[in-house]
Parts: sequence; C-alpha cells; structure tokens
Amino acid sequence: KPGLSLKEIIKLPVAEWKDKMYNDFERSVFPQYPVIKEIKEKLYNLGAVYASMSGSGSSVYGIFDNPLDIRKYFPDYYVWQQNEGS
Repeated sequence: KPGLSLKEIIKLPVAEWKDKMYNDFERSVFPQYPVIKEIKEKLYNLGAVYASMSGSGSSVYGIFDNPLDIRKYFPDYYVWQQNEGS
C-alpha cells in the first residue's frame, strides 16, 4: 500500500514529516556527494524537526522549533536563516 500523499503529509505537524516525506534524489546524490548527507544528518543532530535536500541537491535545509544560530555550526557554507516573524 502506498504511503500518504504529499497533500496529506503537509497537513500533519512538521515533526511527523521525517519518516513520511523525503526527496527521491537523495538515494543517488548521497553516495556521490556524502557531504550533503552529512549536512542533513547534522541538522537533525542540532535539533531540526525536519531536514531535506532541495530539488536535485542545490541546498539542504532544516526546520527547527526553536531559534538556533545555525551559522556557527556551518562556518564554511553559505547559510540563509529566517526566524519566525522576521
């Protein structure tokens, strides 16, 4: 039986997305570019409730419940951060 549709998943709390929604390209990109997988894992280790590779891998993003100065954990990367209300 197929899993939930994207329409159904996005109605769930973000914290429930992790095991239900993923980017199919990750399976082919991660072996060739392990640093992308490492960044995603680090976002989860830092407390992201959801993290993913965008599209075909041009960026990796995390969604956090609590504000975090993510720049200090990724000093060698371009980081764009937006806090709720900003």
